[in-house]
Amino acid sequence: MGASAATAQVRFDGEARFGVTYEDSRGTDLDTRFQFDTTAETTTDSGLTFGAQVRTRAGAGHSAAPNGPRFFVTTGDPRRPPRR
Repeated sequence: MGASAATAQVRFDGEARFGVTYEDSRGTDLDTRFQFDTTAETTTDSGLTFGAQVRTRAGAGHSAAPNGPRFFVTTGDPRRPPRR
């Protein structure tokens, strides 16, 4: 029996916003925010899903910085019936 390579699904998600506000006391101000998520996961034959996610954020006056990775393990998939 030979070894097989593991595969994972990698997903990229994100959102951004940009706005302009005006206040009499402060004048015009720009509001920006950017968020980018990278998620990788794989599911075993027994139905366990292992994965990790890294989120990178940047905003007005703040440079882009990733957070620490989040690891997860889940069971089942609401989109699929259990295997028999």
